[in-house]
Amino acid sequence: MEEFRCEGRSSLITMSTDERHDETSRSGGVESTASELDLTSVPATEAFEFIQQVVTAARNIRADLKLDPKRKVSAECFIPNPVLRKVIEDNIEPIQRLATLSEIRFVPAKPDPTAGVMRSSALFALRISYGEGIDRQAEISRLRKEIDKLEKDIRSKEDRLADEDFRKKAPEHVVSKLDMTKVERQIEQKNLKEQLALLERNP
Repeated sequence: MEEFRCEGRSSLITMSTDERHDETSRSGGVESTASELDLTSVPATEAFEFIQQVVTAARNIRADLKLDPKRKVSAECFIPNPVLRKVIEDNIEPIQRLATLSEIRFVPAKPDPTAGVMRSSALFALRISYGEGIDRQAEISRLRKEIDKLEKDIRSKEDRLADEDFRKKAPEHVVSKLDMTKVERQIEQKNLKEQLALLERNP
């Protein structure tokens, strides 16, 4: 059983209901520990969700690379918000076990995506270097697919937000959350496009 330290903190993470479902469906053992943790307050729940996002990012990179499930690799992590960085630092050992990482090195700026496979969001960036046996062309192909997928998602949300009937009938918080999610997707897509451009410029 993994034990996490998730002290009360101000609200820092915004996730839609769909996002929570997607993260839960991919998180495996992380979500299964939730009932074992003292996460009764909303801020603590959000701290747990951030841990879950980081672990899921590492697991997704490993899955894309088809790494041996038992093989531990190192990762670099950039978290600009010091409060969120402390959430990870306070729980570094269980996170490394859950993500099968030998270490997580915190870096002062977003890692160079040309030197490895990176997952990033508005809150963090996590990279496993090419020295861990990563296929650069496979990563370029993955980035293109992810960018296309995000483009469709962004357009869908823009169409929804442009629908006057929807805006009139939907509660204000639903419209606001959809708009925030659209912005998050746009930031994610921008990050992926930057990674792709660097990879394609540096074969």
